[in-house]
Amino acid sequence: MTQEQDQSVPQTYPEERFPNARVHETAIIEDGVVLGEGTSVWHHAHIRHDARIGEECIIGGKSYIAYEVEIGNRVKINSSVYICFGVTIEDGVMVSAGTIFTNDRLPRATTPDLWQLRPSDPDEETLLTRVCQGATIGAGCTIGNDLTIGQFAMIGMGSLITKDVPDFHLVMGSPAKSVGVVCRCGRVLHRFNDSKRRGGDLKLNCDECGCRFKVNGQDVTELASAIYPGDTQTESGQNANPADPTTSGIAASVAASGIATGAANGKAPAASGDLRQKKNLKTIPDRAVASVSLDLDNQWSYMKTHGDDGWESFPSYLDVVVPRILDFFEARNQKITIFVVGQDAAIESNRPALKSLADAGHEIANHSFNHEPWLHLYSDQQLLEEFQKSEDAIFEATGQRTNGFRGPGFSFSDQVLNVMADRGYAYDCSTFPTFLGPVARAYYFFSSTLNRQQKKERKELFGKFSEGFRPNKPFNWKIGDQQLLEIPVTTMPFFKVPIHASYIFYLAQFSKTLAKMYFWKAMKLCWLTKTRPSLLLHPLDFMDVDDVPELKFFPAMKVSSDRKLELLDSCLDMMQKHWELVTMQQHATIAMDQPLAQRSVREHDIS
Repeated sequence: MTQEQDQSVPQTYPEERFPNARVHETAIIEDGVVLGEGTSVWHHAHIRHDARIGEECIIGGKSYIAYEVEIGNRVKINSSVYICFGVTIEDGVMVSAGTIFTNDRLPRATTPDLWQLRPSDPDEETLLTRVCQGATIGAGCTIGNDLTIGQFAMIGMGSLITKDVPDFHLVMGSPAKSVGVVCRCGRVLHRFNDSKRRGGDLKLNCDECGCRFKVNGQDVTELASAIYPGDTQTESGQNANPADPTTSGIAASVAASGIATGAANGKAPAASGDLRQKKNLKTIPDRAVASVSLDLDNQWSYMKTHGDDGWESFPSYLDVVVPRILDFFEARNQKITIFVVGQDAAIESNRPALKSLADAGHEIANHSFNHEPWLHLYSDQQLLEEFQKSEDAIFEATGQRTNGFRGPGFSFSDQVLNVMADRGYAYDCSTFPTFLGPVARAYYFFSSTLNRQQKKERKELFGKFSEGFRPNKPFNWKIGDQQLLEIPVTTMPFFKVPIHASYIFYLAQFSKTLAKMYFWKAMKLCWLTKTRPSLLLHPLDFMDVDDVPELKFFPAMKVSSDRKLELLDSCLDMMQKHWELVTMQQHATIAMDQPLAQRSVREHDIS
């Protein structure tokens, strides 16, 4: 039998664009497609431009994969599957024959007058769907839009999916309903109508693979996995591997790659060191992660920037806000990056609070020593002293060496970037690409008692109008023969208006629904433009005017802390629907493995 007659092995694509994959000669693969090593594409499959498919996948015959679809590693796509734009499929997923994904909430062929075809490009009605790792979709299913199918969930054949499917749930029917608990290995461990138990937890053990689960009603929690012990929880809800503070999935892959928090010497680790050694990360989809960070600006730093008397005594609210931060992110089982001000770390009474953040597994980064938004006006000697003092104080307080930096008030300059490159920093986060910086600065000045000289020092607080033309995606600063990664504080794509939490809470003063819609629109635009968002938080996002009346001038301080945390939780849930939330260091590690734009910086000899 000739190879043309035997379709059991896909043939090599004639153009040999994919030397490490096997592609049948009848398959159509458009420009910009990425196929991972060992992936097979069968006869008459059609993969549209810029789709990304990981390693060791199987794409069945006559299947269609739309443009910019993201598919992880070791995914099985059986024959005649239709995967539309807006779908992301994580590692280890099985999509059985005849499955159809959808993405349009209001599908019409034409305009209302029937005179024009509607364009097929994504618009505000294009909704996104994510299939999480290990899930199985049975043959002949129809998948609605704006959905998440949880990890290791199983969907029975012929089902119609109209709402989210929780992790480890077995669902079936039209519309599909949850009927039981399914193990990682695929065995059904429990039917929700099997037991007459009322109240309390039901413990399940899989005799086949050793996984253990806790079930309360229809809430399923994996307690232990003999296969992936680091991804599961103890019965108290803590990570089963106490030595590894990271979460499961991509964050765990980052940790597994050997990334260190800091170096043993007095400098941050060089970007060409541990952060480059990430072989395990090379096939992570480039839209799979988003980062969350918090600038730990203390009460005195706000008062100082605002020109208020009394800041020189360094009044602090860390003992109030740090426990709230810890409790909030512990409840979400999430680690973030905390940018610490060196002056706070140098004060003995602040050190227990700062150490508790590091002990909880959060990354500690550098937010300068004196927290002066006119950092860009510093002399070379002042900059060297500023970085050395902040690094030493932060290490003394937290035990972590910093390898990330954000300038106070988004202040930076060529000299600041040169210092970071020379000191081996891996990334900077000081750019804020918005046109509204001058408006925010004007509001700040209007509510302050600053004199002319103080306003002159702060004349670039929050940036110039031209900052809005800066990139919204990570890029590299080229400084001589060195490079420094820049991760901007994300603003809304196209419009370049701020989206970090303080602005969302400001909108919530007028309408909570408006605030949520604003953030949802921003996240959708990020997804459509392949922007991996980096969300910025501040301590005042966890506090209100009753906690610190001295800062009543700050926007949204009249919104209660409980309302703020409820809204923040909703915003992070929106992000987590489409990205795994990671620290800035993890975000930087993954960004370094992608092709990035470069911007040149004048090399400056600082000694």
